[in-house]
Amino acid sequence: MVTVGALPNEALAVRASNKKTRARLYFECSIVLSLLIFDGDCAVCTSCANWARRHVKGAVEIAPWQRIDLATHGLTERDAMAAAWWVSPNGRRYRGHLAIGQVLRECGGWWRLPAWFCLVPPFSWVASLVYRLVARYRHHLPGATPACRIPASG
Repeated sequence: MVTVGALPNEALAVRASNKKTRARLYFECSIVLSLLIFDGDCAVCTSCANWARRHVKGAVEIAPWQRIDLATHGLTERDAMAAAWWVSPNGRRYRGHLAIGQVLRECGGWWRLPAWFCLVPPFSWVASLVYRLVARYRHHLPGATPACRIPASG
């Protein structure tokens, strides 16, 4: 008999009738996922996140910031509204174009080439500029809604 229950730190507690089964189940249930955080109120961001869900091959959770505890990942609401974030299994955070680069890298295959352009200088400098322009003017893109507008900093 095997029972699985959630612990406060969201790890899984596994109880099995023998040690071999317990060890195997613990290993299978303890996979730590990378996390892509996006703005779920923005149609453009949501469309991009849905694309990522279809193409990412690795163990990645893709979630809108409105549905997760940002403080757990060292982020604020303002951080999450301004850019997409990638949190690696070791807790390292990547913002904006670097987050997109990590997503593309997890897609594998030919997607690693545009990932490389997002992650490696001097190409990443251009990717940063493009990301900032898209983020700033995303409310003008097709399918965008008023929720896509980033509030003015102040």
